[in-house]
Amino acid sequence: MAIIFSCSILTERTGCDFYLSTFSEEIPLDEILFMPVTPETKTKIFSLLKKIMEDNCPPLVRTKNSKEGIEVIGNIPTPYGSKKVMVPGMYFASALIRPGNVSFYFFSCYTAPKEFEKIAPTAMKCLDGKTCFHFKKEEQVVEKEIRLMFKKGIGFYKKQGWVK
Repeated sequence: MAIIFSCSILTERTGCDFYLSTFSEEIPLDEILFMPVTPETKTKIFSLLKKIMEDNCPPLVRTKNSKEGIEVIGNIPTPYGSKKVMVPGMYFASALIRPGNVSFYFFSCYTAPKEFEKIAPTAMKCLDGKTCFHFKKEEQVVEKEIRLMFKKGIGFYKKQGWVK
């Protein structure tokens, strides 16, 4: 079952000429969010991400850890930024429970997004920007994909000298 979505837009194409553009799209019902993400769903998503992050410590190091958020970094002090200020470890990933989703920030995918698309196609559909994922459904977080992302990311960090 699907809903037909129609829209008309007044657009300026050249100079002062305006045109009315109309388009229709069929959208499956399961892609339309009628209800906000439940607290139970957010807890399940966050718990899985947190478990994966904790399973990778070591070599990663937890810097923040609470019921609503976790952050992990590399385990080697590293110069960071234009002033090369020493930080205890290069930021790797974090997960936070937000009002409408679970946000997962994964810095490694910034370096090679095409490689991560190959190993985590389901997760990459939730990528918003360069490093932030917004998960709203449990099926968007495939454990095997997230574990492969961590494995690849840690390998990259080892090559950079950010993880032993």
